[in-house]
Amino acid sequence: MLLTDGGVYDNMADQWAAGLAGRVRDNAALDIRTTGLDELVVANASAGPPWTTVKASWLPIRNELSTLGRVKDVQYAVSTSTRRHDLVNAWETAARAGHGVTGALVHIAQSPFEVPDAFAQDDRLPDRAARAREAITWLGGSDANRAAWAAVAEESRTLPTVLRKLGPDATARLLWHAYVLAACNLHVLLPGYPLPPLPTEEEFRELIG
Repeated sequence: MLLTDGGVYDNMADQWAAGLAGRVRDNAALDIRTTGLDELVVANASAGPPWTTVKASWLPIRNELSTLGRVKDVQYAVSTSTRRHDLVNAWETAARAGHGVTGALVHIAQSPFEVPDAFAQDDRLPDRAARAREAITWLGGSDANRAAWAAVAEESRTLPTVLRKLGPDATARLLWHAYVLAACNLHVLLPGYPLPPLPTEEEFRELIG
């Protein structure tokens, strides 16, 4: 398994995988640990920006800078959304064909129910549909559980990225959400990922002390 992290240019960290074949072809002397991929898991912890208004200021330059900052945020959100869409489509094509690079997206803005619900009745891949139904049962498919996880996903989506401590409660909830979301998505979308015992938020609160 190889792990790659994002950065300023490529925060979603999918470009390394997308450009691997070209680098292997054009740079024979490079010490490359792998020449190909069979499975890709992309974790995206950056949710798209919500709708906001630009506050007016008596300084014209502040109005211009605020507007430019908002344009930059929208452009980034659109580019990552397009890349996620293309990745998922490519993985779906490979899964149906039975060959090629398959993968799963773990997107922090999603409820763990989203992927299982999308594939639970999909007869094109019966094994995946069965795994989706298992995941729904694992989560507890009641309306109350769905509403609770939707609220957790909304909280994760709106949690700001800051260079300071988030606090134990927010940190535990974010880690719990990410763990359960990853377990569901990998189990449904990729064979060979069994569901673990369903953890509670309190267990993650204890882990971080």
